[in-house]
Amino acid sequence: MTNQIIINQIQKVMDVAVKNSNAYYFTPGKSAADRRWRESQNNISVFSFTEGKDTWELGYNYRETCGNVYAKGHYIRNGNKTTLLAVRGLLKRAIASNGASIKEIGDCDA
Repeated sequence: MTNQIIINQIQKVMDVAVKNSNAYYFTPGKSAADRRWRESQNNISVFSFTEGKDTWELGYNYRETCGNVYAKGHYIRNGNKTTLLAVRGLLKRAIASNGASIKEIGDCDA
């Protein structure tokens, strides 16, 4: 992935996380096809990269059952959980530097 693609992926994680911040109150889809479609639109596979000396893993897991909606972000910096606020700061730094400090380290299976 190029730096711009990584920046776009970080932005996508931010967008999905903000959109689903109140997922606890969402009503799941009526049909299984609708639930699977929403899952496909909101799931982001975990990807990893480095920014300076920090190693990041980002992703988003979204799942619907017949009665509930489950949404959870995967935000890891240097092996420790972090917050969406830290991801927002990362995105601002990456955009300001045009991705100069970001390097791909490969896809991650988490």
